[in-house]
Amino acid sequence: MTGLSQEECGKIRRCRDSKLIPKNSGYWNTSTVLHFNRFLKKASLVLLCSLLQACLPLRQSQLPAQQTPSPPLPSGATRITAPAASSMLAQGCFGCHGPQGASSGPATPNIAGLPADYFIKVMRAYQQGERIATVMGRIARGYSSQEIARMAGYFAALPRRSTRLQGVDWVAARFGQRLHSRYCGECHDAQDKGAPRLQGQHSAYLRWTLHDYVLGANRTGNGMQRQLTRLIRAEGKAGLEALLAYYSADLSIPEASLSR
Repeated sequence: MTGLSQEECGKIRRCRDSKLIPKNSGYWNTSTVLHFNRFLKKASLVLLCSLLQACLPLRQSQLPAQQTPSPPLPSGATRITAPAASSMLAQGCFGCHGPQGASSGPATPNIAGLPADYFIKVMRAYQQGERIATVMGRIARGYSSQEIARMAGYFAALPRRSTRLQGVDWVAARFGQRLHSRYCGECHDAQDKGAPRLQGQHSAYLRWTLHDYVLGANRTGNGMQRQLTRLIRAEGKAGLEALLAYYSADLSIPEASLSR
């Protein structure tokens, strides 16, 4: 006597008559059949639970990363926007180039109002070692291309600044104005088409920079080296000094006044 009901015995007979397991395997005792039935029930329950879970909506933690909302800001905090981020990057330049890009030292140029394309070109030259500078060569390597582009846009949008209180030889400046038109005006015009307007910069900074071009220490502008070499051969050192006198003139003074 097995203690099984007629219904259970019928299930056992049907299992034995089926082709799932060979009849002569030696495993067709009552205990094996009961365990086999329990296994089928558990497997059915697992499959049913998996199907139900697939139909349920995803929890927040299971959402794709791009759909995860940004965490809320602390009370009183403000999310940084692109213009604000550009301003924060530009503040790192103020220590040498002055507040808002208006330099007060002879060794650093005014960068307010520089064309964005020129700003990016110079920073890349510093990064690649094509433009020699003790400080900027190290600083420029710390910025990404996206950060440099943001700073370039920030300074390009500022009004141009002029270095004041420079002693200017106005006779030399008038001569320098003619030399500028002859040798430099095609690129360094008032429209800032790819090259910066040089008038109003520190005369000491311009002198060192032009010497770097002449000596080949600055390799970013072969055209600059050729033009300056032509100028020095034709006009000598006096011609270079006259050009510097013209560039040192205050931007607030109309260029027409130099023609007197």
